[in-house]
Amino acid sequence: MGRKKFHFCLSFCSVFVVVWASLVINTLTERGPIIFLKLAESLTGQFDGIIYPSGLDDGPDIDYENTRGLFVNYTKVMEITDNKYNLAPRKTFCGSRLGTDYSNIRTSYDEYYMQEYEREFLRTSDGQTTLPKPENIYGSNKDYPYQTCVVLMDTEREREIHLGAKYKYPAMTEGQCLINKYMADQMNVVEGDVVYNKFDIYQNLVSLIDEFNRIAFDIGVSRISREAVEEGNDNQQL
Repeated sequence: MGRKKFHFCLSFCSVFVVVWASLVINTLTERGPIIFLKLAESLTGQFDGIIYPSGLDDGPDIDYENTRGLFVNYTKVMEITDNKYNLAPRKTFCGSRLGTDYSNIRTSYDEYYMQEYEREFLRTSDGQTTLPKPENIYGSNKDYPYQTCVVLMDTEREREIHLGAKYKYPAMTEGQCLINKYMADQMNVVEGDVVYNKFDIYQNLVSLIDEFNRIAFDIGVSRISREAVEEGNDNQQL
């Protein structure tokens, strides 16, 4: 009797394993492409392509600095295509400089001094953040020892088209930014501290000048020369 039970259990387990294996293989066959696609997307970015201005004939790697100020007008593209395509704008400033004096101030002074120091800050237009006065930032002798890339992106648009599924943070407001933990540790800053960023927007200013000059005659004002701005100057005045 015991031998029959053993054979029954062995047969039952064998059939169960075969059926289970068949179901797994069938599921992998049907769902495999989606699974592997999701795994690949988690590593490389979940996008089909990047659109660059047609004037960059040699590609973005050759003309990375884009000194000609050529950009894709995302707003115009979406208007022409009637929002037909899942497009999202991004702008990256690599080679940007980053610094802060906040960690030194925080460790050198007590809580009362910090409150007095921050009392002079100005509240942003949305009322959610306070920042130092512009005169205490621009033209000051602040140190920018760290080099980084600044990425500007429309997080709500990207979430809408399911781009960057691992980005779970809410949309930022004026005066806010996100930095990675390594950079935060290097700078010895915590959430709520103030960091300063310096990057070259020469290409953007050139593009802005060109756009202004297209309508300057119609509105009765003089055109602006591109020489009004200087490449590499981090204190441009226009």
